[in-house]
Order: sequence, then C-alpha cells, then structure tokens
Amino acid sequence: GNALPFAGGPFWTLPIQHWRNMMEIGVRSHLVAAWHAAPLLIERRGLLVMTGYADPEAEVIAGHVFYDLAMTGVSRLARTLAHDLRPHGVTALALSPGFTRTEAIMAAFGDRMPPGGDSIEFPGRAVRALLADAGVARHAGRTVRVADLAEEYGFGDLPD
Repeated sequence: GNALPFAGGPFWTLPIQHWRNMMEIGVRSHLVAAWHAAPLLIERRGLLVMTGYADPEAEVIAGHVFYDLAMTGVSRLARTLAHDLRPHGVTALALSPGFTRTEAIMAAFGDRMPPGGDSIEFPGRAVRALLADAGVARHAGRTVRVADLAEEYGFGDLPD
C-alpha cells in the first residue's frame, strides 16, 4: 500500500504498488465518477470538479513519480472532459488545493505537522464560489489553485 506518510525517491526504489493505488484507483476513480455523472451533468448543465495539480515548472510533486503522474493525469483528464462536455453546457475543471490538513495527514505527521496548511473546508468554499459564478465556463479545462479562487472570489479559509 501507500499509506501516509509515503516517501518519495528515485522511481526504481518506490513500491510498484503505488502505481496501482495512485493511477488505477486515484485517476481511474475520477474518470469512472465522471462517466457515471455525465448524463446528469448534461441534463442540468452542471459543473464537474476534480482534484488535480498543474504547474509545468514544478519539480516532481512530492518527489514521487506515481503521485506526480496521478495529479498531473487528473489535470489532463479535466482538460479532456471539458472538451467533450463543453458543447453540452457542462464545465469540467480540476482544483489544486494547497497542503490540506486532512485527518490522515494530521495523524501521519502528529507533532511534526508543518505550520500552516489549508483546512478541509477551503476547497469546499472554492466549489461553492464556482457554483455561484454564472461565468464559470471560463475555467473549463483548467486546473485552478484554490488560493487563486479565494483571491478572485473573496473568500477565506478557516483559522487553524
């Protein structure tokens, strides 16, 4: 498995099971969910939001090839799904949250938790802002940082 904390390293030193967990489960789950949701999204001219990461200048995300491929793969998936869904009035995009203080991360880091980080509510506030935006289609196919949306829409995160 790849339970937290997982350490990065040269690709040949990483457990090959991480491929399955991150690509076959992580990326595939986004595609399968979108596949099942597409008829409803088309009927309602809805919004499809996935979690990705896109920074063409970034080094390997977390120093972990499988994690990097999964995150950037979802960002490419958002672009592809936006292409297919746009003619039907559906906006598909990926959100890129910052370092998020999930229960799993908090448990994994314990007393070594780095300062800062985003609450689990912060990405939810971004989704709420996107849903309220009549011009949300301008984000179609993009991977947008939650922090950038907070600035654009004027919402904040919860205090620590």
